[in-house]
Amino acid sequence: MFDRNGSTFSSIIHAALLLASLMCAEANIANPRDAQTVIGVKSSTGLPCDSKKPSFEEIHKFAGFDSGQSVERYSATGRVVDVLTAQPVAGAHFVYGQPDNSTNNGGFVSFAIAQANNLGEFRLDHLVPGHYALYISSSLDRSDLYSDVLNFDVIDADVANLEVQARHGSRLSGFVVPAGVTSSAVLATLSSVKVVAAVPSIGNLRVGIANVTGISPDGSFQFTGLRPGKAFINLKADSESLNGLSIMRIERNSGELKQGIEIKPGEDILDLRIMVADGTGLIRGQVKVEGGTLPAGVRMAASISNQLRFANGYAQVGEDGQFVISGLAAGTYEITLNAYRPPPQQAVRLLPTLKQTVRVTDANESSVVFTLTLANR
Repeated sequence: MFDRNGSTFSSIIHAALLLASLMCAEANIANPRDAQTVIGVKSSTGLPCDSKKPSFEEIHKFAGFDSGQSVERYSATGRVVDVLTAQPVAGAHFVYGQPDNSTNNGGFVSFAIAQANNLGEFRLDHLVPGHYALYISSSLDRSDLYSDVLNFDVIDADVANLEVQARHGSRLSGFVVPAGVTSSAVLATLSSVKVVAAVPSIGNLRVGIANVTGISPDGSFQFTGLRPGKAFINLKADSESLNGLSIMRIERNSGELKQGIEIKPGEDILDLRIMVADGTGLIRGQVKVEGGTLPAGVRMAASISNQLRFANGYAQVGEDGQFVISGLAAGTYEITLNAYRPPPQQAVRLLPTLKQTVRVTDANESSVVFTLTLANR
């Protein structure tokens, strides 16, 4: 997942975990391999025309393409064009990789980022035989362009004349309304909160790239370049003091919308009202690891969402296995525990997701204990 405002890795993980918690509920993901793309983040940016950047072979290893075996490798070449003007799109970034299977029914097993040159042309080297998928996301270039998935197969020869058709996406805008915010400190810093919009599937291919935008002083926000599909809306904040800020509901034309707003091709949605609230509830958690130790470098994070499936916060699990999420409005929450490995490895889910339901009340502390069993792993 990529933050179009250039945020740090920790904030990218934050947005990814929020999306992951929703995607698990939407798609009933049980297999961690199926969900890798859901919380995958950019491990490196490959610019084929810039020798100062990491070569694709290096990115290959970061993304998990290199199995360590000596196999024949091939290249794929093509171009990116604007579907309206038929003109090349200079410098467009795109995601490509190997889906879980040939029908794209799942996420990427491994992926990387590449960029077209100033003529809209690209070349991907060191490809092992297999099935590949490629697409443009507006969040990579802060543009209004996206593409459908372009599928291609590498068998026993180079692949040429690929054409990625870039399309102009939809706008989504509105206002964040702090109707239920009781803390003056939270209200004063609301402008530092970001709004996240993610359309997490392209057909059967589940992806983890989200668009992130800021909130203006008047409470307004705007996205451009959203692809058709169900858009999941959430909040993201880098400040721990804003953890727990909750979306209570989303309205349009005075009617309430459910999570997963349907965006039709060419449709602009310009009148959303995101009603937010905070609270004084707190969740204190403990993670117990049994049957072994976590692999070196692995980290754990807990994220929560309310009954309306709006994400409400996250916390890194400390070395002592403890975490705290505060500022929660009263209600019932689902808390999700994920283990991941940060860059230079992909930040993909490494172990099965654990979930629990927790009831939170104002001015009280709720506790939760996760037991992570590593036996036979």
